[in-house]
Amino acid sequence: DTPAPDTQPVAPTQPPQPLPGNVAPNSGTSRNWSGYVATKAGTYTSVTGTWIVPHPSASASIAAAATWVGIGGAKNRDLIQAGTEESVVGSNGVRYSAWIEMLPAASHTVPLKVNPGDSVTTTITQTSQDNWLITLKNNTTGLNYKVTENYTSSLSSAEWIEEAPSGGRRVYPLENFGSVAFSGGSTVVDGKTLTIAAAGGKAVSMSDSTGRIIAAPSKIASDGKSFGVTRTDAAAPGGRSSQVQTSSGFDPSSLLKADVQPVIPVSTPILSLGSNGVYLVQP
Repeated sequence: DTPAPDTQPVAPTQPPQPLPGNVAPNSGTSRNWSGYVATKAGTYTSVTGTWIVPHPSASASIAAAATWVGIGGAKNRDLIQAGTEESVVGSNGVRYSAWIEMLPAASHTVPLKVNPGDSVTTTITQTSQDNWLITLKNNTTGLNYKVTENYTSSLSSAEWIEEAPSGGRRVYPLENFGSVAFSGGSTVVDGKTLTIAAAGGKAVSMSDSTGRIIAAPSKIASDGKSFGVTRTDAAAPGGRSSQVQTSSGFDPSSLLKADVQPVIPVSTPILSLGSNGVYLVQP
């Protein structure tokens, strides 16, 4: 059986930060994603990325965030993804978990313990038609989890994302995670391993219902593989906004990504890519 996630103390309260000086230019917006999405023409058969599990601060209410890599989901209705999540229950503590999700099914936690400050590498690779090897490795503890899953993918994109988890038809409040550092980001396109930059990764910022940017990616570093996502509190350039539904009256137990369903119906694409970036398609 999968063990229950641990509850650990929250970090000292800190306000969200202003937009970082190295914020990615021409960033598209989404109501629940922030990071990079690669959709250049080709067949995507693998994605990998490493990040440091954040230590979120106390929240006035229930809040959460998930960090993941995935294949598909930007232009099509399919998405296979894996990563880590933190769920904050006010000042009562933080629950940490590792998980796998294959839309349209709900995600499920996996038996890999993660703690704040741990370095985690996640890789999703197609080994044969519709068969995928998913590996989550805690580089700090040396422990890992591997599984082969059967899943039909459009093989149309790769993602490196910080997400506000969602359920029903609402996006849960985004926790104050501070910042998340991604490194070693790459994908295999048409049999060639490419960095995020070489794959044409497009930046995505997360905005709330007022158009305020609440999470923003930095520019990709010179190695083409690394970037950061910062929890922010800044007005959106040009007033661009996305509609977000939130609620303070939901069950804390549903915050774990394994317990929630995607906020956007499977019949509706999550994102639409244009010449200036990636934009949410409203349901």
